Amino acid sequence: MQQSHQGYIGKLQNRCLLKTGCLLTIAKKIVDTGFQVIPKRWIVERTFAWLSNFRRMSKDYEHSPLTSKNNILFNMITIMLHKLAHS
Repeated sequence: MQQSHQGYIGKLQNRCLLKTGCLLTIAKKIVDTGFQVIPKRWIVERTFAWLSNFRRMSKDYEHSPLTSKNNILFNMITIMLHKLAHS
């Protein structure tokens, strides 16, 4: 029986690669073995929280992935400079 995440493998991955130049990776579901700490997940969650403080990052305004990427880079530079200035 085919699982739902496997429906994205193949055509969608190829389309993403051809359109954006980025490889789409599909994460496989972790077998339910109770609570497990996912390594470095807090780093990703904190980064998203910092980025959501920027107005243009709080909503999906951008039409171009390149513009979104540049906004993320600019905002992360701003965050890092702010942290360096106050340390």
